[in-house]
Amino acid sequence: MLQAGFRANVIPSQAEAYLDVRALPDEDIPHFLSELRAVINDPDIEVILAQNGGRPAAPPSRTDNDMFHALESVSRAMFNAPVIPGMLAGATDSAQLRARGVQAYGYGPVSSLEGPLGGAHADDENISIRALLKLIEFLWNTVIAVAAE
Repeated sequence: MLQAGFRANVIPSQAEAYLDVRALPDEDIPHFLSELRAVINDPDIEVILAQNGGRPAAPPSRTDNDMFHALESVSRAMFNAPVIPGMLAGATDSAQLRARGVQAYGYGPVSSLEGPLGGAHADDENISIRALLKLIEFLWNTVIAVAAE
């Protein structure tokens, strides 16, 4: 987000840019800020970490445990599809959990069975009832598979 000036025909005396940086789970934020300052290379530009301090550095959740294996087996059984770890551009509260050693996994539909989903957090964000029920079935089967271990 950029903020500068107060009128279209006046050159602003100052400007601010707010960057929503989506760091990797174990990103070294102080090092990132140092690198950003080096790339900008302008002593008149100040780089400041947001007041909330960002998300805590945390390793990604493991893929060699009962929970991940349950996600894999249920995905194969229900969709004949592999589970591929990934990272979305959005934020997640699991960062705080992973920073404390909790293995956290997010799972949800990438598309509905009747067509594309509305964009995440958009004014038309939606999911069909059928897709929601399939997600609930998937999560139920995963919980049962983990409990069986």
